[in-house]
Amino acid sequence: MNQQISEQQLIQLIQREESILQSQQQFFQNIKTTLRETHETIESLKEIQNKPQKIFFKLGIGVLIEAELKNSGKCKRAFSETGFKEEKIEDTIKWLEKRKINLETQAGKIQTELFKTEQKINEMINIAQQIQIDKNKNVSVK
Repeated sequence: MNQQISEQQLIQLIQREESILQSQQQFFQNIKTTLRETHETIESLKEIQNKPQKIFFKLGIGVLIEAELKNSGKCKRAFSETGFKEEKIEDTIKWLEKRKINLETQAGKIQTELFKTEQKINEMINIAQQIQIDKNKNVSVK
């Protein structure tokens, strides 16, 4: 069965795919941001592990306070919006490293989907351009 779509329907399909692409790009950026923050957290935890030291703690808009770490062998990790779990820093680092691997896998999948969506959009744009060229030929022939 040969199904034809109108030029208007093709334009609507392109717009829908572009919307999907934008959502995928935003999701990919969010994953990249989380990956960067995860990496920075791992590095910071490794740096302070078992080394009492002073740090600057950000309170808000351009305001820092100096604090001294007393128990740098443990940390608290959120497991929900309001719940925290105390554990050894090395356990948190292991958890973060697993999370980082999962995020990298997810980012790879999203990147593949981005590529496929971009290809699909380009194919539809090429078809729309060909339709326009054919229309212009038909108008000039008449």
